[in-house]
Amino acid sequence: MWMVACGVVAAVCIVSAWLGLMAALVIAAVSLGCPLLVAVLAVALTNGAAGGVLIYRGMGMSHGLLFSATRRQLAGKSPAMPTP
Repeated sequence: MWMVACGVVAAVCIVSAWLGLMAALVIAAVSLGCPLLVAVLAVALTNGAAGGVLIYRGMGMSHGLLFSATRRQLAGKSPAMPTP
């Protein structure tokens, strides 16, 4: 249970650090003369695009996972022996 709790707290800390970094980028853009709305939208769209690319790549990588041993065990079959 402690491992799960520490993992959740670590995830919250990482997300809050990322949000702080993005807020700092928006503040820096606004201080350089960019309108607030444009800066916030640019950061949000960039994060959304990066997330979409990562999800798409993750889905592409999952097609190679066949889990043949797991399916064989769930079906109750014996392991296939290689031929000599």
